[in-house]
Amino acid sequence: MERPGPGHPGPAPHPEPAGPAGADALALRPATPADAAMIAAIHVRSWRAVYRGILPDAYLDDAADAERLDHWSRMLDRPDPSLLVLLLTGADGVLGFVAGRMPADDGYDSYIDNLHVDPARRGGGLGRRLLGAAAEAFLARGARNLFLWLFDGNAPAGRFYARLGGVVAEHDFDDFAGARIPHTRIVFPDLAALAAACRSGTGTPAAPGG
Repeated sequence: MERPGPGHPGPAPHPEPAGPAGADALALRPATPADAAMIAAIHVRSWRAVYRGILPDAYLDDAADAERLDHWSRMLDRPDPSLLVLLLTGADGVLGFVAGRMPADDGYDSYIDNLHVDPARRGGGLGRRLLGAAAEAFLARGARNLFLWLFDGNAPAGRFYARLGGVVAEHDFDDFAGARIPHTRIVFPDLAALAAACRSGTGTPAAPGG
């Protein structure tokens, strides 16, 4: 499930209003090794908000902080041009991130491994903005489709992806943190359509922690 890596050069940062007047301007940028601690902190906050009852409590309460910091420190220190990590930033700092890779596997062109928004900022379309940025970056590199794995217990994220055109391809299990967790492969067969749906606002308001 967890195989994100360092930021591949993606779309250039492009600030734009996040919502009503007075909302902080947002910008996208590739992650760097210096961002590991912030990414890990958002990742853990998101998992604790969304994955209670999905991941073991012992992992979420006692192990997640150190394990995610180690994970992201290693990933961002290890150059790999196939991997993409983009951050969405605002006046309050990093608000969320998306991580994936291209080429993917199992016959698909691209893969999203993580899409997380700080729980305090959910519901404002930031998850859609991040997913759209990743879709655009993969399109620019020649991808035509995309897939991701979603824990079955994360029903709000499943509805979010369905509204954006994601379809269920298969069911399986993921072994993580000492647990065997059912998960589902979600496929976006038309990556250009996903990018367009993200730009149009389809899929709002849910922001996944997947």
